[in-house]
Amino acid sequence: MTMTKPKTHATFELGEPGDPSALAALLGERLAAAEIAVSPAEDLGFAHGFRCTVGERRFYLTVGRVDDEGLAWLIVIEPALGLLRRALGQSDREEHARLALALHDALTSEERFSVVRWYNERGWNSDPEVWVERPVGE
Repeated sequence: MTMTKPKTHATFELGEPGDPSALAALLGERLAAAEIAVSPAEDLGFAHGFRCTVGERRFYLTVGRVDDEGLAWLIVIEPALGLLRRALGQSDREEHARLALALHDALTSEERFSVVRWYNERGWNSDPEVWVERPVGE
């Protein structure tokens, strides 16, 4: 069975303005509870980011505001597996799916998060109206 490529971008809304640092810390805690290794979050100026390790594969997760009020948010999962390794047949789809599903569970288990939507990079950048409810399988 071939696994569909997991989505890389997620948006969600908060009922009240959120603090980027606290939000990144909360997501890091939730991922760590799902047995995903997480580095401390760093302030990137425009967002907060942290490294995640799933099995032997590494990813970088960025969390930032989409609006000035801090009600709409974007999360980007960036795989660290480069083009050369992919060309040589290596894959991180299973680990990416595990990370994305753990993140999805973290977002959907909190009542204060709503309107969780998933996109691939092209979809987010060109047509954000095309989205799915879950990061894998659609």
